[in-house]
Amino acid sequence: MVECIYKQGMKAKVRFESTVGLLTTEQLWDLPLLHKTKVNLNDVAIRVSADIKTTEDFVGTVVGIDAIAELKLEIVKDIIATKKLDITNKINKAKSDAEVNKLEELIAAKKDETLQELSLEELEAKIEELKKA
Repeated sequence: MVECIYKQGMKAKVRFESTVGLLTTEQLWDLPLLHKTKVNLNDVAIRVSADIKTTEDFVGTVVGIDAIAELKLEIVKDIIATKKLDITNKINKAKSDAEVNKLEELIAAKKDETLQELSLEELEAKIEELKKA
């Protein structure tokens, strides 16, 4: 069974460097994607990315990669991707809700048009029918 990156991170007790100190994985979820003055996920990802180093021997083959730094980067990238998807979903929901509202307004306008086309007698009959209900 393959362990998820979050489980691996918890086992390794990873912490993420930031301008306000070390952050836990849980704290990353509270950060914005970007921000000019506050700690943000992009800055954390850049710091983690800078920590990933490969070691080469003298003939040019890769000897090792910092596995913890690589795990941290995968965690930050997954959080960023999830937050971006959440934003996209919220935007799509807002667009959908706006379209539903517009269609409901059009339906109400059509019903008003239909009522306006009724004769006086038909309108009075409708009122009496509604009063009895």
